[in-house]
Amino acid sequence: MTAQQPTVTALAQNTVGAREGELVVVETENANLMGVIAFVYLVPMVLLVAGYLAAQAFGLTQGWCILASVAAFAVSILMVVALDRSVKRRRALQFRIVRLKSA
Repeated sequence: MTAQQPTVTALAQNTVGAREGELVVVETENANLMGVIAFVYLVPMVLLVAGYLAAQAFGLTQGWCILASVAAFAVSILMVVALDRSVKRRRALQFRIVRLKSA
């Protein structure tokens, strides 16, 4: 028995003539992808902690510190959504199918 492979849906340039439903190998520019991944995962965590620490530095109670961290996290989510829209608009992440993959 083999584990089922996860399914990922992405718009990609079809350079090999792949048809719908076929398994393929997809490439993209690694630097662009790693930057987006770092932003999406790191910025929310950093702002969550920074919001709490900033409120604590002002001498606020724990409840207010938690509220500040949640607010900072919400701002980070807005930043991630803005990045997503920018990447889509500029087509900064271009995927291309490079070969068919055998099952």
